[in-house]
Amino acid sequence: MTQKIAPFWSGPYIFILPALLVYVIFMIVPFVGTIGLSLIKWEGFSFDDIKFIGLQNYRDLLVDSVYWLSLRNSLVFVAAAVAFQCTLGLIVALLLEQKLAIGNFLRGSYFIPAIISLIIIGIAFESLLNPTLGVLDKILRTVGLEKFSVLGMWLASKKKAIWVLILIQGWYGFGWSMFIFISRLKLIDPQLYEAAEIDGATAWQKNLYVSIPLLRGVAPVAVLFAAMSAMKIFTVPYVMTRGGPNHGTEVLATWAFSHGIAYQHVGYGSAISVTLLIFGMILGFFIFKAMGMGRSNA
Repeated sequence: MTQKIAPFWSGPYIFILPALLVYVIFMIVPFVGTIGLSLIKWEGFSFDDIKFIGLQNYRDLLVDSVYWLSLRNSLVFVAAAVAFQCTLGLIVALLLEQKLAIGNFLRGSYFIPAIISLIIIGIAFESLLNPTLGVLDKILRTVGLEKFSVLGMWLASKKKAIWVLILIQGWYGFGWSMFIFISRLKLIDPQLYEAAEIDGATAWQKNLYVSIPLLRGVAPVAVLFAAMSAMKIFTVPYVMTRGGPNHGTEVLATWAFSHGIAYQHVGYGSAISVTLLIFGMILGFFIFKAMGMGRSNA
């Protein structure tokens, strides 16, 4: 007996139509528009100045040394920020599931950074790390750690600045990773822990041999969320360093913004944005592939 296919206007399709419309209007249409803008040369003022140049903007990317530097910085930023954010989120989630008296309070406290405006976070950390007026260097000098205070050009060093931003990104986002892991830990059968205790397992061993293996199903979700957030990072680098010093913290999003808005190279900035999306899609694919999202996990 052949199964009839429901017509487009029937119930199942009607229910997903609102979400589909929102996705098309706010995702697909802007994406297609950005691709179109990447094929033109335009300063963003008069439509009469639009000039179609085909793939020239993409050819210019190949010889743009700052673009390749920003791509490298983006990849380093993603790898390090994801590792730090997910590891910290996992550790905190495991600790909070140890029946702490103030566990619920700490869960809410650790999630607070994720709901604060990134602009506020950038301004706050820029003030904190200021070598002249910043609180951090004053504290270091007060407690007798002047040698670390001397090194305190936190955002003026090309090598240090990117790692400072990575730590800030990890601190900002680890609350999301923590809640993803906690949501899975809540579903673990307590009898598994009881059986481990009967076998003489310590609290550390229960986490190592029971909790962590059963988190394999949600680990790719945590990694994917963290990677997508890190890949499109813009606000914190722009507020704190403007991509400096000497493009040391330049990432694809800030370089696209510089060309598209500051330099008024709309087409070139759009081309950078398109490559950012492509790299994001490739990154997502490899995360799914490497961590087995294509297969059902326990």
